[in-house]
Amino acid sequence: RPRWIGFGVMTIVGFCMLTAAPHFLYGPGEDALGLTVEFGGVADENATQEVLEQQRAKSLCRDRGNETACALEEGNFAPQAVFFLAEVISGVGGGLYYTLGVSYMDDNTKKSKTPALLSLSYFFHMLGPAIGYALASFCLRLYIAPQLQPVINNNDPRWLGAWWLGWLLLGSTLFLSGILFTMLPKELPRAKA
Repeated sequence: RPRWIGFGVMTIVGFCMLTAAPHFLYGPGEDALGLTVEFGGVADENATQEVLEQQRAKSLCRDRGNETACALEEGNFAPQAVFFLAEVISGVGGGLYYTLGVSYMDDNTKKSKTPALLSLSYFFHMLGPAIGYALASFCLRLYIAPQLQPVINNNDPRWLGAWWLGWLLLGSTLFLSGILFTMLPKELPRAKA
C-alpha cells in the first residue's frame, strides 16, 4: 500500500507540472512582455482608465453603432487540453492517496488513537486550501516573468502574476513526500505489537 500511496502522490506531482507547463510552452505573452523594461515598456503612472480601456478593447468585441469591431485572432485550445488532462491525473492520484492513505493509517495505529489521527488528517486536508490561497497570494505578487522588470506595479489592472510558480513549489514538495511514502513498510513495527 505505501508504494501505491507514493504512486498516487507522484501522479499529483505530474498534475502540478502539467498545470505549470503552459507557461513554459507558450511564455508569458506579448502583452505581459510589452510591460517590461527589457522589451521597451515605458512606465506610465498617469495612465487613465480610458487608456487602459482602449488597450483592453484591442482583443475584445465592441459594439460601434451598427457594426461590431472584433479582433480576428483565434484562441488556442491546447492549453485548455493540458489543464483538462492535468485535472484527470489529479483525480486519479488523489483517489489513490485518500482511499489507501486512510486505510493504511487505520491499520497501523492503535484502535483507540485512530479517531484522533483521522480527525487530524482531515483537519490538514481542510487546511490545504488556506495554505494554497496564501501561496497564490505570494506568487501573484511576483510578475509573470520574474526575471524581467515590469514598468507597472501589482495594483495596475494589467498586472499578471507568476500563477505558475506555486505549482512548481507544490510539485517539488509533493515529490519529496511521495518518495518518503514509497519508503514506508507495509506494516509499521509499532502496529505489530
